[in-house]
Amino acid sequence: MTTSNKNLRICDKGHKYYKSSDCSTCPICEQERKPEKGFLALLSAPARRALENNGVTVAKYK
Repeated sequence: MTTSNKNLRICDKGHKYYKSSDCSTCPICEQERKPEKGFLALLSAPARRALENNGVTVAKYK
């Protein structure tokens, strides 16, 4: 069995979560901001963030 070294982290909103990578993205915050409908709701969080960081948002495609 493999043991992972996960570290407890706390985001700016106070969510507590464990991560083994250097990624600072809070999975709880990401789940809260995930769109409920539209094509961005079908994508993974990293793919959605990449599009959003390049100006692609749900509002443009309603």
